[in-house]
Amino acid sequence: MTDTSVKAQDKGTENLHGADAHAGLTPDGPPKTTQQIAASWDAAYNSHDFKAVTGDMKVAAQNAYETGGTAALTKLQTTLNDQIKAPGAGPVFVVNGGKIEIHNMQGYSDAEKGKLTPSDQAKLITIHAVGGDFPNAKEITDVASIDKPQNPGIKLKPGQKISDEFPSEYAVATALKAGGLLNKDWMASNPEQRYLVDNLPKAGSELGAVPKGVLDGVAQTGGVDKVNKFLADKGMDIRLDPTSNKSDVAMAAVLSLKGAWTGKDTKMTIDGKEYPAAEVNHVRTFKQNGTDVVELYKKDGVTVYAAPIGDDKLSSYQVTQKAASLTPNADTPEGDATKVLMPKVDKNVQTDLVGLKGLQATDGTSISQAKLQTKLAIDQNGFSAEQGVALAATRGLDFAQPMRLDKPFIVWATANGVSQPLFATSVDQKYWKDPKAAK
Repeated sequence: MTDTSVKAQDKGTENLHGADAHAGLTPDGPPKTTQQIAASWDAAYNSHDFKAVTGDMKVAAQNAYETGGTAALTKLQTTLNDQIKAPGAGPVFVVNGGKIEIHNMQGYSDAEKGKLTPSDQAKLITIHAVGGDFPNAKEITDVASIDKPQNPGIKLKPGQKISDEFPSEYAVATALKAGGLLNKDWMASNPEQRYLVDNLPKAGSELGAVPKGVLDGVAQTGGVDKVNKFLADKGMDIRLDPTSNKSDVAMAAVLSLKGAWTGKDTKMTIDGKEYPAAEVNHVRTFKQNGTDVVELYKKDGVTVYAAPIGDDKLSSYQVTQKAASLTPNADTPEGDATKVLMPKVDKNVQTDLVGLKGLQATDGTSISQAKLQTKLAIDQNGFSAEQGVALAATRGLDFAQPMRLDKPFIVWATANGVSQPLFATSVDQKYWKDPKAAK
């Protein structure tokens, strides 16, 4: 990022906190909806011009606080972050104790962030107090409080490990949805869990956008036979161990992608060793974040990319993070090459997702088993990619007490389009009896 763009961003942030900023809290027209704000943010993700959308977020935040207090702000946080689609944007609007944070810095790559001074970094997040003085809150530029805002700094404890591979968040969301556990309030205790918990809500909200036939899931309570048969039928070798409790939930999902291209069977020599290779024709190439990226396939809403990572040792969610950072966007310059020479691939690995086991929700539900199988085949004729995720969860105890109707009550019915109850009747103790009991 150039010095000019940093200065432009600083200027935009300063304007938000000057005299004009408070006037801007009463917009010329109706306040923007969260969908409109999210769309503006997605557009700003490429241009890095966040000043207008940050102002809109301030308006939305104040309106929410004035109408519903911190509960409304928390709801706004969930809704707005779910609706923002920019890849890798992370949590943008964050309610953090007595403050709200607008993470302008999320639009910058790690490389771009590295070029900023701590002072510049601080200016790329606007932080406002939550309370009676909300409209007059001043910006806080405490770098220590905003370092890596999308990852609250959970570190591995002695003896903890993260998994070698990491599942598609969409596959995990599909499995959890099948088991009725997708919307649990999951809590992270290691970096791998942190990554999943941060991305799971958005993945769940986007399942409807995944092309049909790519994802399939199944679940059962009190056993694993149905889930293991599903995995076998899908060509997966992973299996769940028998569960110990009748209330345990077994879940699985399989992701399948397949596509054809035109190419030539060949060989390539790398570091003195010869490998079977494919020369794939009719590709597009890009230069994204200083890395050469090739678009191997694009059809029916699915695009397949490949890019070198050199000597980087990536594992678990780091691979997904890297892929997101290398995905070309509208501003990515294209290269001149129209074909690519690459080794053929035959990968089939099974992984125990050690980093995800023990993931727990606030109600006590806990992931007791987490297994993954990834298959990838590439040759001169095309590719196939399959991934199976198998999970088992032990349900937490439900301490919620039911509402009690232990005094005379009324029962009534309404209907859409009519202004009065269709019927209403009172019920006292003399009618408290089983209607199926013998008269």
